[in-house]
Amino acid sequence: MRSWLRCLIPASAVLLLGAGVPTEDQLRLSVLVVVYPETFAAAATRDEVENVWREVAESTEFVERASRGRLALDVEKVVVERVVPRDDFQEDPPGQYWLNDYAGSRHLVEDDLVALGQPPNRFDVVAVFYAWENRLSHTTPFGAASIGVNRILGKAAYLAVPMVWTPSTLSSYFEHELLHCLESMFEDAGAGFPHLHNGWAFEATYGVDQAAWNAWVLSNAPWDAYLTKPGSWGTLAGSSTSIEPIR
Repeated sequence: MRSWLRCLIPASAVLLLGAGVPTEDQLRLSVLVVVYPETFAAAATRDEVENVWREVAESTEFVERASRGRLALDVEKVVVERVVPRDDFQEDPPGQYWLNDYAGSRHLVEDDLVALGQPPNRFDVVAVFYAWENRLSHTTPFGAASIGVNRILGKAAYLAVPMVWTPSTLSSYFEHELLHCLESMFEDAGAGFPHLHNGWAFEATYGVDQAAWNAWVLSNAPWDAYLTKPGSWGTLAGSSTSIEPIR
């Protein structure tokens, strides 16, 4: 369980997070989580793939609790059994690779998903985790990265996380990039969004970690502005979640 959920954080941060309250409106995002267990750089074990599912499940719980029931994720999972060659990666700068969904004019990830029967405009976010190992000949330039809405399978935003970090931290990388995707949705709908890269100042001021910053963003996002005039992403539903105060 997250340390921010089981431990006290500074009182000022707790006030910003607030105790959970029932809400009438909830945004539900449809998220397709994709694992590429083998690339030119590494091959993931079955346990490593299962860990991705556990980390995403943890993030799903975290997101709903931190947003006080305003955001929920409906997750579907798929494994792409294809060895991803070096040429399918974005190399920039030389020797540093990230699995973008495009390679030149080729829609690589989308083509893989369409071949597996995934339809357009069903998902709001496509989240990719891929096997990786940093070596002298190839490293990753990002902890993780994302691209905004209308990127893949029609309207979906795209994010990708290399499976190279400490297994228990993959949820944190996923959550940060998910927030960037959410930021893109809100801004496209004219709702605005907290500036995500101010997190370092929040963490330094209150002596907390990134999870607390993510929780603050989820708690203080302009939900009413988006839910009153929603964009093309997510569905609106009444929140059935009983959110208990943070202790």
